[in-house]
Amino acid sequence: MTAVEPRDVGIIGYGRFGRLWADLLAPHHHVRVTDTIVVPGERYLPLAELCGHARVIFLCVPINQVERVVAEIAPYLQVGTAVFDTCSVKVHPANVLTTVLGDRSDLTLIATHPMFGPDSAAHGVQGLPMVVWRLRGGERVYAEWTAFFRALGIRTVEMEPAEHDRMAGYSQGITHYIGRVLDRLDLHAT
Repeated sequence: MTAVEPRDVGIIGYGRFGRLWADLLAPHHHVRVTDTIVVPGERYLPLAELCGHARVIFLCVPINQVERVVAEIAPYLQVGTAVFDTCSVKVHPANVLTTVLGDRSDLTLIATHPMFGPDSAAHGVQGLPMVVWRLRGGERVYAEWTAFFRALGIRTVEMEPAEHDRMAGYSQGITHYIGRVLDRLDLHAT
């Protein structure tokens, strides 16, 4: 099934989305996880150890942690590592990846936005969209991973980060506007 040979994958951020992502990848790859938030009873690998093992890193952290986490992992990334962000906004994490890691020509940097989460993917990811864009590095690595996502049933959509954010901002703006209007109408069940 897999279009990518089994890889050592690290997931940084083990909240609801990080857990979903780990569950999707674990049948096909060797997955290790860590988190930036200490949860009582959970044991996570230190970032340095996770980066020392993984040749693919998925950042599943909130956007307000992306800059700090990328700076923290930068010295530990192995030659040839692919780094993916999974934020729902693309320009900022793409800029962070290319600014902090851009001097490493051996890395592949890929911006993604899986446009689903634990609730919408509760019955599988078949047909669910995921925006992808290669920022820098290996075309072959990018092609293998997008083929892998498609083999999982995910519908990949190539889109530049700025275009993604423009479209997402418009659709989310309309959604939030309608929500506020409905809230102000103070509608009650009849």
